[in-house]
Amino acid sequence: MSGIDKATISFFIRLQRQLAKAMHMRGWNGSLRYLLGLDVSYARGVGVAAAVLYDYEEKTTIKSNVYKGKVFFPYIPGLLYLREAPLMLAAAEPLKDEFDLALVDGHGYAHPRRAGLAVIVGVLLDRPVVGIAKSLLEGRVEEVEGEVSAIVADGEVIGWASAGPQRYYASIGHAVSNEDVRRIVLELGGSYPAPLREAHDLATRMANEAKG
Repeated sequence: MSGIDKATISFFIRLQRQLAKAMHMRGWNGSLRYLLGLDVSYARGVGVAAAVLYDYEEKTTIKSNVYKGKVFFPYIPGLLYLREAPLMLAAAEPLKDEFDLALVDGHGYAHPRRAGLAVIVGVLLDRPVVGIAKSLLEGRVEEVEGEVSAIVADGEVIGWASAGPQRYYASIGHAVSNEDVRRIVLELGGSYPAPLREAHDLATRMANEAKG
């Protein structure tokens, strides 16, 4: 068990649902030139969040920022935002005006409460965000061989699964539409997106250094 009181969990679920109401699904006309990758690694009770500003046209990292902080919450299914959102926001803040789109390592709208980590980060940053996850949390994939496939739950398209050898699952975080997410996945291709790989590698490296 998580060790957290049921009333506390209920409170954070209610807060999550309220934050989700602030999410916008408006159309996005932005460029995929400057992407921000956000990921978190852990070491001895400390979370290390990495924000990597990546030039997608030049295929290179421009700059990065790391934030280390104490992790106060255990992992609770569906409430990953309690552990990672504060760290991601702190890492992203210095770069928040420099990117076209942020990619968060975690689910967005494709979440049982339609309010995953990427939604919370997107709403609080108030910038365009897409959630990118390595595994499916909600819904089913309506497979279209060799193409980006819809993730469907309760008759609604809640995200998109990439085609290719390293499948990932993308959904709205904030300030993008469902069709935008599909287009973004098509442009990013079938492999796990480079900005997130870079953020993961940086966060992992810094977490390993913290272990001594």
